[in-house]
Amino acid sequence: MLDADMNFRYWKRLTQKYIKRDRNFKAFVAIASSATVGAWVAGVYVGAWGTDILSYGWKILSGFSAVLAILLPFMKYPDIIKTAASLSGNWWGIKNEYEDIWRRIESGGQNGFEEQYRSVRTSEIQLIKQEIGIPEDQGLLRKAQREVLHANRLD
Repeated sequence: MLDADMNFRYWKRLTQKYIKRDRNFKAFVAIASSATVGAWVAGVYVGAWGTDILSYGWKILSGFSAVLAILLPFMKYPDIIKTAASLSGNWWGIKNEYEDIWRRIESGGQNGFEEQYRSVRTSEIQLIKQEIGIPEDQGLLRKAQREVLHANRLD
């Protein structure tokens, strides 16, 4: 149950991290490209491109934004976001199923929960298979672990 809670929190935060990273990279490319075009136009009218140190900055910024625009599709952030969001939601469901089993046991229901437990464990295996290939973030993992321990007064 605690592992499912930790996984839910981890995948939720990882989704948020990649959404923010994807948005920021795309915004940078859009702003840098627009600003570079504006700087080119201003440079043509001022005639300062060949000698002005500012012109080198715009050239570097333009080159960097072009390289980033080329690399963004290979980073596969939308795919990572989709998978991480799905994992977060599925781990939330598993966490809730474990809580249901826990409540049944606490209320004295000793029979019938084994089949539900096996079913939940099978679902976990499918989620673990989906996790393969997504970059791990040890810092977010430790943060999720600390939150679960704190939320359950185990720290």
